[in-house]
Amino acid sequence: MVLAAQVYAQEAAPWVSRFTGKHVFNDGVGHDDGFTTLEWFLPLNQDSESEMWFGDFRGIMFDDAEFGGNLGMGFRKYNANHDRIYGVNAYWDFRDESSLLFNQAGNGVETLGRIFDFRVNGYTPTVNDASQRLAITFLGHNLVNNEYHALSGLDYEAAVNLPNLGPFRTRVAGGGYFFDSSNTEAANGWRARLEVAFRDSIAASVAVQEDDLFGQTVNFIVEIRRTVEHTDALARRSMHHKFRREDGGGDGRSVAHRLADPVYRQQNIVLRKTQTPGTDISGTPLTFLHVVEGGVGNGTFEMPFGTITDAMTDPLAPTSVVFTPQGGSFTENVTLVSETRLLSNGPVQSVASSMGPIQLPFSGVSADLNALPASIIGDVVLANNTELSGFDITGGVSGSGIMTANVNQTAINMSPADALSFSGSDDITIDRVAISMPTGRGILLSDSSATLSNVTIENAGDDGIEIETAGSDRMVTISNMAIADAASEGVDVNVTGAGDLALMISDSQISATNNAVDITTTGAGDALVSTDNLTLNSITGAGFNANGSGGTGTLFVNSFSDNAVTSAMAGGVIFDTVSFDGDTAVAGLQSLSSDTLTIGSASSRVNGAGLSLTNVTGHWNTGIASIFNQNGTGFLVDNSVLGTPVLLSSATESIVDTVMGPAIDLDTVISGLVFDSITTTDSPGVGIDITAVSGMLTSGAATSTGSVLSSVRYGNIPLPRPLTTTFGTRMFSSTIDEIPGDTSGLTQN
Repeated sequence: MVLAAQVYAQEAAPWVSRFTGKHVFNDGVGHDDGFTTLEWFLPLNQDSESEMWFGDFRGIMFDDAEFGGNLGMGFRKYNANHDRIYGVNAYWDFRDESSLLFNQAGNGVETLGRIFDFRVNGYTPTVNDASQRLAITFLGHNLVNNEYHALSGLDYEAAVNLPNLGPFRTRVAGGGYFFDSSNTEAANGWRARLEVAFRDSIAASVAVQEDDLFGQTVNFIVEIRRTVEHTDALARRSMHHKFRREDGGGDGRSVAHRLADPVYRQQNIVLRKTQTPGTDISGTPLTFLHVVEGGVGNGTFEMPFGTITDAMTDPLAPTSVVFTPQGGSFTENVTLVSETRLLSNGPVQSVASSMGPIQLPFSGVSADLNALPASIIGDVVLANNTELSGFDITGGVSGSGIMTANVNQTAINMSPADALSFSGSDDITIDRVAISMPTGRGILLSDSSATLSNVTIENAGDDGIEIETAGSDRMVTISNMAIADAASEGVDVNVTGAGDLALMISDSQISATNNAVDITTTGAGDALVSTDNLTLNSITGAGFNANGSGGTGTLFVNSFSDNAVTSAMAGGVIFDTVSFDGDTAVAGLQSLSSDTLTIGSASSRVNGAGLSLTNVTGHWNTGIASIFNQNGTGFLVDNSVLGTPVLLSSATESIVDTVMGPAIDLDTVISGLVFDSITTTDSPGVGIDITAVSGMLTSGAATSTGSVLSSVRYGNIPLPRPLTTTFGTRMFSSTIDEIPGDTSGLTQN
C-alpha cells in the first residue's frame, strides 16, 4: 500500500491554473490612472510535480478606457536540495495610450523559497514605438508638443513570507527600479509592498514607490483569485510555509501551488508624457493670444480675451498669433499691430515651426466662405507684416503705406465704401476672398503692388477692381478671379504718373456694366500688360479696352491668349496706341503669339467693332481668331504710325463674320492674315477694305453680300511691298474696286 501511494505520487502530474481579477487604484510609475487586469495563468507542460512550463496571459483596461496586455511564458523548477524554486520568464507587453500603441519585450529571473523570494525583471521597448507624438495642443500662451516616451529599465525585489495567521497569509516586499529614455529624465526609485491574502482567494495589498521623475505614488490593489487543481494527488515538500492547499489550510501543502504563484513584474509599459513649447525655425517659442466672445481673461487658452482689440493691446501681440479658437461675433473696429497674425478657427490654419508646418488645434471647422464661424462687424486696418484670415467681415479692410500684408480665406460683405483698399503699399497678398455688395469698389490698389488669387467680387457699387499707379513702379498679378455685375468697370487700370506698372491677369471671368477690362495710361510710366484665359462680358461698354494714347509712356501688350468676349455693346477687343512685345527682357519689340481669340458667337454677336487696333506697333499673331460682331467693323486696323506698320498674322481656322459692317478694314499693315472664312452681310459701306497693306491676305471663303458700296476695295498698294490676296470660294454681291492711288503692287487670286 505504501509503495502504491509513492508510485501514484510520482506518476501524477499535478496541474494548477489560476484565474485572477485585479484592480489597482491610483496612478503609479508610468501610468496616470488606475487599471483592472484579468489574468489566466496556465501550465503548458508539467512532466513532473517539481517543474513546469507555463503561459501567463493578462488583459489590462485602464480607468480612462485605454487598454494593454501581457503575453508571457516561463519555466519554474523546484530544487529539493535547496528547498527552493528557480524560474525564468519572457513577456511581450503592449499598451494603447491616447490611440498610440507601444510594445516592449520583458524578461525576468526569480527564486521562491519558504521564507524569502527574490526577483529581477528587465524591460526593453521596441525602437520604432519608443517615442510617439500626440496632437499639438494649446497651453497658456504656447503651442505645446505632446509626446509619450516608453522607458526601458529594470526592477528588483526581495520578499519575506511572514507566518500564516489561520487562513491569512502575509508577505512584505521591498526593492527598487530604474527606468530611462533618451527623451526623459531617469526614474531611479524605491518601492515597498505589503500583501495579505485570504485562503488564496482574495488578496489586498498596498504599494508605495518614489523617484524623482514620477514622484511618490501609492497604490491599493484588490485581487480575486480562482485556483483550479487538475489532479487529486499533490506531492508534499518541506516548504510547508508556502506550499499549502488551495483552501489555505496547513495540511496537504504542495509544490504545485507554489509553481503556480503569480509572476510579480511591471505589468504596464512605463510611459512618460512630455510637453515642450513649439518653436519657430529659429528656436523661438511660438506665442498665441486667444480671443473668445465674452471672455474676460488675459489671452491664454484657459483665460481668453473677450475682444480682438484687447488682444492687440497686449505686449505679446507684435510677436504672436491672435486666434479665435471658438469663432464668435466681434462688434468692433480692429487695428492690427505690426507682425501680428489674426486667424479664426474656420479654415485650416497652420504655423511654421522647427518641426515643419503645424496645424492649429480647433482650426478647420468650416472653410466655406459663406459659413465662417468668426465674424467682425466693423472695419479692419492692417499693418506691416500682418495677416487676416478666416473672418466674415461686415465693413472694410484697408492698409496704407504698409509692407507685406496677407488677407485670405475671408468674406467681406456690404462694405460702406471700398471692401479692400491699399494705398502706397507693397507685397500685398489677397487669396480666397469673397467680396459681396460693397457700396464702393471691390478692391482698390492705389500705387500698390499685390498678388490676387481666387477672389470673387459680386455686385460692386463701383469698379470691381481699380488699379492706379503714380510715382512708383508697381506689379499686380491676378489669377482665378470672378467679378460679377460690377456697376462700373470690371477691372479699371490707370497709369497716371512716372511709375511703371506690370499687370498680369489670367484665368478669370469678368462681368461689368461698362468695360470689362479697361487699361489707360496718361502719365510718363509704362504699362506692361499680360492677359490670358479671360472671359469678358460688358453690358454697355467694351469687353477689353487698352488705350495708351493719353500719356508719354508706352502701353506694352506682353501676352494676350485664349481670351473670350461673350458679349459687349461698345466693341469686343480694342487696342489704341499699344506695342505688342512678347519678351520685354530683349531689346526691341519681340513677336507676340496667341493661341485663340474669341469675340462673340453666331448666336450672340458683339455690338460694335469686333477687334480694333489703332496706332499699334510690333508683331502679333492672333492665333485662331473667331470674330462675330454687328454694327461695326469685324477686324479693324487703322494705323497712322507711318513708316512702322504693324505686322499681323493669324491661324488658318480664323473666322470673321460681321453683320451691318465691314468684315475687314486694314490700313497700313504688313499682313500674314489667314482665315477660314470672311463674311460680311449688309455693310453700309465696303465689305472688305484694304489700304496700304502688304504681305498676304488669304481666306478659304469670302462672302460679301448686301454692301452699299463695293464688296472689296483696294487702295495704295505700292511696290516694293506687294500684297497678294487669295479668296477661295467667293460670293460678292457688288464690285471689286480700286480707290485712287498706286495699286501696282496688288496681286489677286
